[in-house]
Amino acid sequence: MGIKQKLLLMGVLMALLVVAICGIGYYKAQDALTESTSGEIKALLNVEAADLTTWLGQKEQEAVSAANLLEAYDGNPIMMDREMMSLAASDKDVLDLAYGAEDGRFISWNDGDISDTDPRGRDWYKDAKVAGKPIFTEVYQDAISKKMVVSAAVPYYHKDGAFAGAICSDITLDTLGEHVKNLKYNGQGQGIIVDSSGLIIASSEGLAMHKVEENPVLKENFSAMKQAKNGYFATEKDGEQQIIAYATVPSTGWLVA
Repeated sequence: MGIKQKLLLMGVLMALLVVAICGIGYYKAQDALTESTSGEIKALLNVEAADLTTWLGQKEQEAVSAANLLEAYDGNPIMMDREMMSLAASDKDVLDLAYGAEDGRFISWNDGDISDTDPRGRDWYKDAKVAGKPIFTEVYQDAISKKMVVSAAVPYYHKDGAFAGAICSDITLDTLGEHVKNLKYNGQGQGIIVDSSGLIIASSEGLAMHKVEENPVLKENFSAMKQAKNGYFATEKDGEQQIIAYATVPSTGWLVA
């Protein structure tokens, strides 16, 4: 092989080496950019999940305060009337506050004495009794207002420690729509909140009240998202790569993405 051929071969090899180095650098840069972007979105969602945790905690505390008040009267039927449930009367996010007792009493702030309906058969009552601590129900549609609500249920006890009944606070989720509208990364992106059963309870894309099975991306990844609780993954939509980041609200199991 002559010198000219050798120089030509070396030139070709150098060109291939430069291309390889550039290719590796490009993909490493892409990976670094994806990781950096995902980290920033995850941080944003962790803040949002913390805000929702605080908001829910405030609503739960109203029910806890009502339970503490009932415990202070130790089930005295003379003192336990509708006014006992006025603690959340000024809270626009609370549709109603009520208590049920083991003797069958059922008193609501909105409706007064509704003891013709036995509270002991209600799921929130039974679940609070079994849990022995404040809980949140799954999201459901209120029969009267047609609003999406979640109930905070709190047990209360007699002075001797015996179970006396449970408080139920129906919390409207209207405010969640405002939360997801503000879920943006540099002004871009769509926000969504999904409850633990797979019901979309808030969406900036108009998907509220739909199930995750109706969305191809969520259908494929929802189980893994629930298990991981926090994280991100890349997917394609309309021919473009997208990053889906998510975080979990501990008290309810909601996924914010």
